[in-house]
Amino acid sequence: MGNAMLSLMEKVVPSHASSKKSSLVTKRVISINEFPDEILLKILSHLTAEELCLVIADVCERWNAVAKDVVLWKNLTYTCDRVSRFTSALKVLERAPNLKSFVIRFREDAVQLLEFLFGKCDGIKRLEIYYCYLGVSNMCVLDKIVAFYPELEELGLVGCFELTSSIGSTISQLRKLRRLNLSDCTDLSGCSIKQIVENCTRLEELCLQGINGICDKDVIHIIRKVGPQLTTLKLDGINIRDNSFCYLHHCT
Repeated sequence: MGNAMLSLMEKVVPSHASSKKSSLVTKRVISINEFPDEILLKILSHLTAEELCLVIADVCERWNAVAKDVVLWKNLTYTCDRVSRFTSALKVLERAPNLKSFVIRFREDAVQLLEFLFGKCDGIKRLEIYYCYLGVSNMCVLDKIVAFYPELEELGLVGCFELTSSIGSTISQLRKLRRLNLSDCTDLSGCSIKQIVENCTRLEELCLQGINGICDKDVIHIIRKVGPQLTTLKLDGINIRDNSFCYLHHCT
């Protein structure tokens, strides 16, 4: 971050020239703190969530306030993967009340991270969980996600094998959902998927790879309900036959 930040932070201004034989040019380095918030926000927009929360926020009161500006967090995703330290993750979430997009990958402590998220960030629009252990009471976790974030627009529960067929009635409550990824949730049934598309009528992307409980009639039902608006539909499974793929011409 050093050299890149310095090139953005420093501006050299020439003063005046004097003497017939030689011109002496003095240089004044303008401090970054002389920049208005708009320029400071532009500079900080190149940083990650960790850098904003764990570095920038500790510089001074002004930088702490700017680091929390909703403009920075509108399109910023915080990803917590297997190498992220748990304590650092909690600190980021503590300092990112305007976080809109959170991704958890390959974590055994996903439930603890979510519980902390619920109490700190109330504007989440995108939540993706990849191959994480959600505990034996995994449906309770999903219930909480829906309860805390009813305005959720993107949800991924990839490889959460413990999710049961009752997932359909829970996800169906997310009426503003545009993107849903349930790939490799092998225990899900076609009935659950049909229930979701019946209620989540804004779906644009649907990923259902590796779900063997889906058959031709389920795929046809999906296409009839949301096919004209889908931009992405990912499917595979041992029970999907030619009829499903022949029906895909109904998707615009």
